[in-house]
Amino acid sequence: MPETLKKNSYQLGALLALGAPIIALLLFYYLMILISSVLHLPHYSMTDLYLLSLSANLLLMRYYLVSIKMTHTGEGILATTFALLVIFFIFFS
Repeated sequence: MPETLKKNSYQLGALLALGAPIIALLLFYYLMILISSVLHLPHYSMTDLYLLSLSANLLLMRYYLVSIKMTHTGEGILATTFALLVIFFIFFS
């Protein structure tokens, strides 16, 4: 793991919590296209994929809080995830 990811700070947690869903969204989107074209399944809507991509933060939060015990980074991930969920439900529901 790079040294920059071993810092225990709220800013690092917020940055990780903003970056992980973007990567997960791209992964889920292209995986959905691949699977639906091969198996001829219907596509999911982008709002479903947005919500699913926020689950990547759960894995990050568990890693930082439980495995390596960096509470500030884990709390930054938690706060940013909560804010993203509130924004999602305000704008998409």
